[in-house]
Amino acid sequence: MAIVEPLVILIQLKIPSKFQLGGSTITVEKVKQITGEGLECDGMAFYAKGKIELKEDDTFSNDYKEWVFFHELVHHIFGAMDETELRKNEKIVSQFATFLHQAIKTME
Repeated sequence: MAIVEPLVILIQLKIPSKFQLGGSTITVEKVKQITGEGLECDGMAFYAKGKIELKEDDTFSNDYKEWVFFHELVHHIFGAMDETELRKNEKIVSQFATFLHQAIKTME
């Protein structure tokens, strides 16, 4: 089995307040509670509203906050690609978000 080196974080990313994706503007809102009853999650992609909500919690590390943003971004990317099955696949979304976050964070 290969030895995996620890992730080296070189930069801190700025989570945007909005961005363009597939010709649409996606807004990003930091909220105390994610919209919807009974939702126990730290982020949510709202496709029809063109919005991402991120739970604001002082106990979350910056890296975790960034990862949650990338996770919701990947949901929106798959949605924009009309890849419904991928958009709903939390395992794929989480893995893709992890690799994307790592690649962007460690770029030199």
